[in-house]
Amino acid sequence: MKILHISTNDLRGGGAGKAALRLHRAMLDYGIDSKMLVLNKRTSNDNSVETVVNSPRLARFLAITHVLDERVRCYKYQPYAAFSLASSGFDLINKSSILEADIIYIHWINRGMLSLSGIEKILSLGKPTYWVLHDMWPFTGGCHYSFECEKYMQSCGNCPLLHKHSSPNDISHKEQLLKQRHWSLYKNLHIITPSTWLAECAKKSYLFSKLSVTVIPNTIDTELYSPKEKSLSRKKFGLEEDFKVIMFGAHSATSNPYKGWIYMQQALESIKDRNVVAAVLGAELDINTIRSFHIPVKCVGILTDEQDLAALYSTADVYVSPSLADNFPNTIVESMSCGTPVVGFNVGGIPDLIKHKHNGYLATYKSPEDLARGIEWVLSKEKESFQTRKFIGEISSKRNVIARHRKLWESAL
Repeated sequence: MKILHISTNDLRGGGAGKAALRLHRAMLDYGIDSKMLVLNKRTSNDNSVETVVNSPRLARFLAITHVLDERVRCYKYQPYAAFSLASSGFDLINKSSILEADIIYIHWINRGMLSLSGIEKILSLGKPTYWVLHDMWPFTGGCHYSFECEKYMQSCGNCPLLHKHSSPNDISHKEQLLKQRHWSLYKNLHIITPSTWLAECAKKSYLFSKLSVTVIPNTIDTELYSPKEKSLSRKKFGLEEDFKVIMFGAHSATSNPYKGWIYMQQALESIKDRNVVAAVLGAELDINTIRSFHIPVKCVGILTDEQDLAALYSTADVYVSPSLADNFPNTIVESMSCGTPVVGFNVGGIPDLIKHKHNGYLATYKSPEDLARGIEWVLSKEKESFQTRKFIGEISSKRNVIARHRKLWESAL
């Protein structure tokens, strides 16, 4: 049986690409004939990952061109949050990897990988096709997260994200109808979501309410992401050994409004314990911002080596995820697999991972005060008492996740 994963990115293009690559590699580890087809390939030494174009420079140029084109198209609408139209993409159905595949997985395909009609062409092949949702975009009129809006349940329109251009027949409504036209006739499309929250959203949506929806968590290599020797790791990152470490980080950690940096800042200002240091991953802060905190703040930049990343998680006493919208954050899974408890807002798919006061702390949404309370509560406990690694092994180990995917294939074939 041959499996093909389709994704815009493989490793360093955000959480969705990393999750797709991990699933692909887990399948290879369990003897499954799996390949991956991407636009932006970062795993240069991995022959199981193929690009839709041979030149990395051309791939980057096409991705940038698509982003610019989409921004021009969306400019007059001025959406307040991430909004994609998928108006262009590659025609993949004649590629040998598509034709040879028995089962196709679609992951995050925005920014020029697939258009709406390109997805339909893949569905028209009649092969079992699993769309692994990494956000809400596949069933909305263009937004990647709808926040409090539930209009995706009734074909969108009157989009609250569109600046001065919201109407019953706005671009979000038109995009929903286009998706319905391109995808509604195909019975070979199955939906997979990592979180129960996203599954419930998909089941209630205008587009996917009649499709089968299955919850399978993202997988992680629990041997790679495992507790490391703390003192050596702290020396490596220049973190004081006698201090407790509060870690925060994400892709575009301080610039992406979804990641909740503003709430993290306010929470850190409320921390009473002076025997702590904050480690910020994935961003650089200016010296004035660093000096404004009453506790030491250390920026560790962007880590591309996963061994280094696992070492950093291991140094932390608590990881904080103040995301305002999220599905199944890789950072939470990684942290817990390294034995570090997590504090995060009670939103989206985060409650699937954080069990309140068992393996971490679920804070009231958008409350920096409760976020600070959660940080201090975790720091008051012994780190080993949270048993986070056992929890992640039960839901996201490669063995358990692959077994659940096999079960889906059996029923489909």
